[in-house]
Amino acid sequence: MELAASADFRLALYEALGTTQMGLRQYHPLLRDLFERELCYRLGDDEDDYAYSENICFCGLFLYEVASLADSELLCRAKFCRDMDLGTGFDIQFLVGAGVEATLSYLAQHPDAWAVTALSYLQRCNEAGDLAWLDEWHRAKRAYFGLVNP
Repeated sequence: MELAASADFRLALYEALGTTQMGLRQYHPLLRDLFERELCYRLGDDEDDYAYSENICFCGLFLYEVASLADSELLCRAKFCRDMDLGTGFDIQFLVGAGVEATLSYLAQHPDAWAVTALSYLQRCNEAGDLAWLDEWHRAKRAYFGLVNP
């Protein structure tokens, strides 16, 4: 078995990355790869990995902190996937690490179906006030995963 396929290893890696003082941006390619893997695990049938179902949110939190609009499609694949548990459990806030307005503008420039879906949903969430408390959400997510708040 490949090391990154071990759910225990991935969890330990996320915990270690959460304590780095060097910033997550330098690990962006690794985080994207790990998020892709977590998404595959969540959408697959590997019962052994089920106990680590929140790993995708742990990794999603780091991508939120990297704040790259280029991650929008990848994060949308988790939020708007065929798996109801993942789709409802993966907070919409993960998608707006680069900022609400910047994300809305970015999505509006993309005619792809994923972007149209995300834009419509984010606009409704924004109008409902779901994105107005991002700082509190971010602190709560970090605390949930046992990370010190910056």
